[in-house]
Amino acid sequence: MRRLLRVSGFVLVLLWLMMADLGTAGLFGFGGDSWQEEVLLHDGSKLIVTRSQTYGGRHEIGQSPPIKEHTITFTLPETNNTITWTSEYSEDLGRTNFQLLAVHVLNGTPYLVTEPNLCLSYNKWGRPNPPYVFFKYDGDAWQR
Repeated sequence: MRRLLRVSGFVLVLLWLMMADLGTAGLFGFGGDSWQEEVLLHDGSKLIVTRSQTYGGRHEIGQSPPIKEHTITFTLPETNNTITWTSEYSEDLGRTNFQLLAVHVLNGTPYLVTEPNLCLSYNKWGRPNPPYVFFKYDGDAWQR
């Protein structure tokens, strides 16, 4: 009977720890966040950017999972075209490839400034110096 109580107590503590982790990271670490930001462009105009990110991938027990995918969406003021950019999960990294630093629009063309997400991504993207990766939207897709 004592052994059963010890095992039951251990299971309850384990379940409590798992629920605490699920509460902060979502079900099995795949929670997410979404928010909007106002971006001030060089000409004084403003752009509303919707950002979202999900969590998942490799992480140590007891630590929060890393950002698995990061997406931004915005509408170009002149054309009303909705543009989306996603930094997707990469199996070789165990997380998203990039961290977004800046959004810019010049002459109707959107640009992004990102940085590789930790050392493995930095190596994967050719060890850029300075450590930034720029993207330009060509009307159909994002190009490095």
